[in-house]
Amino acid sequence: MLSFTSFLKLLVGPALAVLVLQLDIPGLSPAGQNMLAVAIVMAVWWATEALPLAVTSLTPIILLPALDIMPMAQTTGSYTHPVTFLLFGGFVLALAIERCGLHIRAAYGFLSLIRAQARYLVAVLMGVAAVTSMWISNTATTLMLLPVAISITHMMRQHLTDLTSKQLHDFDVSIFLGLAFAATLGGMATIIGTAPNAFAVGFIQTTYNIEIGFLDWMMFAVPLMVVMLPLVWFVLTRITNPVSFAITPDTQKEMRRHYHELGALSTYEKRVLAVFVVTVLAWISRKYVVGALGISGITDTTVAIGAVFLLFTVPAGDREGALLDWSDLTRMPWGVLLLFGGGFALAAGISHSELSNWIGAQLSVVAAAPLVVILLCLVALIVFLTEITSNTATTTTFLPVIAALALEIGQPPLMLVIPATLAASCAFMFPVATPPNAIVFGSGQVNIANMVRAGFWINLLGVGMLTLLALYLVPRLLPV
Repeated sequence: MLSFTSFLKLLVGPALAVLVLQLDIPGLSPAGQNMLAVAIVMAVWWATEALPLAVTSLTPIILLPALDIMPMAQTTGSYTHPVTFLLFGGFVLALAIERCGLHIRAAYGFLSLIRAQARYLVAVLMGVAAVTSMWISNTATTLMLLPVAISITHMMRQHLTDLTSKQLHDFDVSIFLGLAFAATLGGMATIIGTAPNAFAVGFIQTTYNIEIGFLDWMMFAVPLMVVMLPLVWFVLTRITNPVSFAITPDTQKEMRRHYHELGALSTYEKRVLAVFVVTVLAWISRKYVVGALGISGITDTTVAIGAVFLLFTVPAGDREGALLDWSDLTRMPWGVLLLFGGGFALAAGISHSELSNWIGAQLSVVAAAPLVVILLCLVALIVFLTEITSNTATTTTFLPVIAALALEIGQPPLMLVIPATLAASCAFMFPVATPPNAIVFGSGQVNIANMVRAGFWINLLGVGMLTLLALYLVPRLLPV
């Protein structure tokens, strides 16, 4: 039975929608007004999680055809967008890496190299988390490396008995928040790293017929990650929770022991690694190769689905069957794929009903403001809004509005859409802001006060860096 609070959450969205439908809104067509009502229902339900996010994402299938906003075929077609299948392929590849244990080997391999100050151990774990999160979801990366971080903190207490409780506490906070924040930053660096990135690419392709390839995205997002990582590390280990003691030989030996216990790469691991490397190289080089060969129609989605076929057909070698079997996909986050479909359907409905044009016209009052002021305000709004809402839901709700704003102020859509998309992942203050934050908080290793204290300053860094990215990198690297 629904609680009273849950019932209220369900009721607020439709109540606001009915109110909107009763208004006489100048310049807005009946289809646009209906679409505004649908958007309000979905935004409220996504923000309050009145229903599971994936269930709310199915709302357009019912309401868009019923309200004569968009035909059923076009509405349901939004749920099979090419970017949805790109993300599907990325998820399958991540499952293969997790199943064979390559991620654990990589983590211990890097950590066994540390022979210096403890703060550099935090830096290496953050680097491993960021690089891993580029290819595996930031949620899976954090879950994977959390036991490693816990093991490290336990070893510190076992071998460094002369440390004070404050030194140990500061190290614990630095390493656990560093893990969560680095996983989030790494996910921002590739299209498949986190859901908002993939949605933005699909939205831009569908709405403006602009293709952003895998390498295109990495050319501006990887520099952002590379700059932000050391800044975050510095804030954590030098300002909010200073770490200044050295790693003991016993701790170094323990890390190397964990790594050597894994033994040599198995045939299974080698074959999964080969598929992974080939897939990444194909994503990075696709535009140049297909251009040189004169082949059209091969996209990043083609590469992703090709990798899926390889994972289900290449023999594992060390065990019976292929590298993956269908039962492995029970851990697939199918709800995220439905969330994408709902977001694409919402964006298509806003465009089809010309609601986007009306919204853009209402935002004309900000056209006189300097671009840098608009960017700063927009990025700050998204960053701090995402602290209390799902980053994917925030992106799917606001990108059509942000794109309309860009056109109204005479700027290419990418100038605002790209920084807004990345801003949706740049929230570090609260557990609900991102899955990595929630996982680390749920482990009991840090409290909200620790997270807010460090996250506030890192949020401000993110706002500044994203504004600079939009002003100087996006115009040079993307077709704006």
